[in-house]
Amino acid sequence: MLISYDGRYFTNLLHALNPLAFDCVWAYKLMPVLGVLFFITSLYFLLSTIFVDEKKFYLIGYALFFTVVHFALAPSLPHDLYWMVSSFVYLWPWSFTFLWVAFYLRYINAVNNYSVFGWFVCCIISLVCCVGMNEMFLVTNALMLAFI
Repeated sequence: MLISYDGRYFTNLLHALNPLAFDCVWAYKLMPVLGVLFFITSLYFLLSTIFVDEKKFYLIGYALFFTVVHFALAPSLPHDLYWMVSSFVYLWPWSFTFLWVAFYLRYINAVNNYSVFGWFVCCIISLVCCVGMNEMFLVTNALMLAFI
């Protein structure tokens, strides 16, 4: 199956949207910034979903702290941050994991029918994107689904 199937379908889609393919070098230079901001905001979104009554200032601090811890523990900082191809595989799945878990928690706690549908759709889209980023995250996603 692995000879004819590539489980990184969403990563391949993001690679197709590579700024260098469109001769946009300045946008390629912004990709590490975009990856870090995506990581911080998705982690903040998850923390604000779990800790509803906590002050936003503390949640931003926690998100920044865990971002620094993530990069400090990364086995290869260039792969995790600077090389866009590797960043999509090693950094971005964490962001999509944070997003789908937060969307799911908001979905199960929603009371309005419109918000229930909206959180459910966002959860499914981010889960499909997360599964299509890196096959190693199948274990992480399966454990999170089993735990939830």
